[in-house]
Amino acid sequence: MSWTDVDLQAAELTVAQQRVHADGQVVTGPPKSAASCRSVALDAETVRVLTRHRERQEQLSATAGARWRDSEYVFTTADGAPLRPDYLTGRFRRLVAASGLPPGPAA
Repeated sequence: MSWTDVDLQAAELTVAQQRVHADGQVVTGPPKSAASCRSVALDAETVRVLTRHRERQEQLSATAGARWRDSEYVFTTADGAPLRPDYLTGRFRRLVAASGLPPGPAA
């Protein structure tokens, strides 16, 4: 998700693209179905957390200077590069396993 897809003032985000790991590459494109393209309302706590996250990201960018990779993504590595979808999938699976809860139907 890109920061251009997030409107903190209106407390909503727009699902306009997806990033997937396929054949060893990360591909960005439209969501799988037209129904997936939508706006999602954000509650006050989520707006607060995203606002603070953006501030931290701006601080990292200022500190990194020329080393910062201005990807415009909300969730990035410490140098600004977007997180890889396969990293997020693996991390999620490890968190579910550590929680002791049963995996969901898509895991």
